[in-house]
Amino acid sequence: MITRQSASLFRAPAVLLLLLSIEQGGILKDGSASLRSLQQILADGPAVGVHTMIITEGLSTFERRAGSYALDDFDHRLVGTVSADVGIRVIDTTETSDLSDTKLRYYDRSRGLLRHVLAFESPPATIWGKS
Repeated sequence: MITRQSASLFRAPAVLLLLLSIEQGGILKDGSASLRSLQQILADGPAVGVHTMIITEGLSTFERRAGSYALDDFDHRLVGTVSADVGIRVIDTTETSDLSDTKLRYYDRSRGLLRHVLAFESPPATIWGKS
């Protein structure tokens, strides 16, 4: 695999792959081509400028679909109110169960950085093309 650095493509545009609600629909079934592709993108994507953002309702469902080690491929993590157990597994802290609706916890695993951030109200559904 050619990395962006070795190919001198530092300024090449990056790609953001945004996956919503992967726990629904059964797209990522065990052994499926879709699951193998996602696992390869998670493992090799950042080196070639492909970054992945996954928005999911639950960690256990995500791990069942993407694999128990898939979370290891995400250095930047953002959580709202979750149980202390999930907080430990995702952002290495139990300080997640008492967050208000307007606060999130951001974790940069590569730098060991943990911060509070403010959540903003979701835009109306019409913005996303839903009525």
